[in-house]
Amino acid sequence: MRVILKMIIVDDEPRHRKGLVNLIGKLRPNYEINQFKNGNEALEYLNKNKVDIIITDVKMPIMDGISFVKKHKENEKSAKIIILSGYANFEYAQNAISLGAFDYILKPVDEEIISEMLIKVEKSIYEEEEQRKREEQLLESLKSKMQVYSEWEFNKWIKGEVKKENLLEVKKYLAEDGQGWIIITKISDDIDENKEEILNDIKDVITEKLRCYGNVISFYLRDNEKMLIAAIKRNDNNFYEVEFQQLNEIVDYIKSEYCINIAIGVSSKCNSIYEDARRCFDEAIDALKLRFYFKNSKIMSFSDKKQIRKKSVIISYKDEERFNELICKQDKIEATNLVNNILSKFMECGYSEPNELKNYIIRLIINSTKEVENFMTSETYTEITTNIINTINLSKDIVELKRNCNLIIIKIISVLERWKSDKSRVIFDKYLKYMQDNYMYDISLESVSEKFHFNSSYFSAMFKERAGMNFVKYLLKLRIQKSCELLLNSDKKVYEISALVGYNDVKYFNRVFKNEMNVSPDEYRRLNSLNKRGAM
Repeated sequence: MRVILKMIIVDDEPRHRKGLVNLIGKLRPNYEINQFKNGNEALEYLNKNKVDIIITDVKMPIMDGISFVKKHKENEKSAKIIILSGYANFEYAQNAISLGAFDYILKPVDEEIISEMLIKVEKSIYEEEEQRKREEQLLESLKSKMQVYSEWEFNKWIKGEVKKENLLEVKKYLAEDGQGWIIITKISDDIDENKEEILNDIKDVITEKLRCYGNVISFYLRDNEKMLIAAIKRNDNNFYEVEFQQLNEIVDYIKSEYCINIAIGVSSKCNSIYEDARRCFDEAIDALKLRFYFKNSKIMSFSDKKQIRKKSVIISYKDEERFNELICKQDKIEATNLVNNILSKFMECGYSEPNELKNYIIRLIINSTKEVENFMTSETYTEITTNIINTINLSKDIVELKRNCNLIIIKIISVLERWKSDKSRVIFDKYLKYMQDNYMYDISLESVSEKFHFNSSYFSAMFKERAGMNFVKYLLKLRIQKSCELLLNSDKKVYEISALVGYNDVKYFNRVFKNEMNVSPDEYRRLNSLNKRGAM
């Protein structure tokens, strides 16, 4: 709500005019008030200035109040006009009201009358402003919804989800069918500030610069706001194909104006933009994918001889076996050379779908890490495989992919070297964890060694060195420890506890327990119960 309102007072009697100015100034010190002695002077001022409230006398020389109201209403109708009238001029005041004046007040005026009038006129002004704001917001909302609906329909059209006879929204912008192209602009950089405004600016700029080829519909892809689609219906002009020079000028302009890098993919020319939009869309997408192999090219066209190969990437078992062997041998140089050679072979046969190529490389490298998984903790292995997937997928071009592959290979082999030098520690930790989880079952040194793919004699020696006792003794102590916990913390019978810790023969369990603890299980429970009561 505005606090400052602009007002003019028009009255040929100086004393009345100045008195009214002073009174209103006292009641509303924030008002901006100007005064004039006749309608002519007031009109000259209003031709250059906008005001909210006009208070005018009816009877004035040169131009009276009625003529003033008529002329002012011809040009501007928003100001609230208050008529000053004496009793003798009441009919004049009524005439002014019929011409659109807001209200009238009778002379002489006093503070109470003026105060009531100001409250009334202010309320009307503020209500109209609020109404105007609501209408503007509604209009903006409707425009926004219409745009959203149109772009929704455009997206369905470009993806082949709408039949030709149902292209109502498209036909509003492309009234006639005919030859044309689909051009896709990919925004390469993130936009941190004023995102919506900049995206709209870029759309407007590109749309305008493409109009020389024909009628244009531009919209952002529904599931990727960094992809701007421009559908062009070719005019009957001299442009038989889209000119790369002009597209390069667009790229340079966006870069200089917004500091944003873009790339453009162009479809081949189709005969029916209505019916062939989906095919052209796919072609423009494929054209953009070629930038993975040609990172310095900002404009890519499907009509070029080089195209994305639709065949699947063929995995060479021989290369995969060789790569695994080199990783296990920790041969960084040969392993990186092999990956580079594999990538070069793919490029000699054409240009594979970038994501398919990346997935192949991910499988190749992760399969090699399975050879060394036992030398790592599960956390380290998970971290390495996650890093491989993320790093490869984020590679923007073939050069970066090769570089990332080389770095990953070096890292894997470095980790392998570090963990191999102390493999017994890692395996021992896994071994103990397995025993903690499975002590209640019929496990043995042989069965556990086999599970971890190690020679039992080697593992027995390693276990005794690490644990300070042999496997059988460690398992026995672990079971007795767990049985003690159950004796103290449960009401289970001794025969039940015996079975729970891996002894099916309760007599054997009693004998083993007494050898270790110097008391039977029942005595152990009773003595510890007495100790607890004595401590209370």
